Amino acid sequence: MLDFAEVPESERNWLKLLFDDSMLRRLFPDWDELARLTVAYVRMEAANRPDDIHLATLIDDLSARHDQFRAWWDDHNVAVRREGTRRIEHPSAGPMTLDWTTLTVDANPNQQLTIFTAEPGSPSEEALRRLAAEAPADPGSTPSSVD
Repeated sequence: MLDFAEVPESERNWLKLLFDDSMLRRLFPDWDELARLTVAYVRMEAANRPDDIHLATLIDDLSARHDQFRAWWDDHNVAVRREGTRRIEHPSAGPMTLDWTTLTVDANPNQQLTIFTAEPGSPSEEALRRLAAEAPADPGSTPSSVD
């Protein structure tokens, strides 16, 4: 599993991770749809921030290294979507279908929080409960084994 604490802060970018991390490709069975939609979101952001050198550098980097990204970027599709459903193939919890909602901070619209929820009583909710039970109490620690 991808551990964000192990990813250097300068590399903690959803779009970059989505294209560069092979585990994320396996995690999302609808990766092509997710990645294409994410590119369309970023295109909308780029239109709103034409002078953002960091965003332009990211786009240039991904375009140079990923044919799919370059093709989807060149499609010029834009999207603004704040909720939906996502299928996930988690390596230990198994398949899950989760609803998601993205919240934007009014004071800083560049910050967003995406919340994933499962339908109450569903197998996906049970899978989330299993994952929560496996998580260390202290996010900086790892679970200890019992002898």
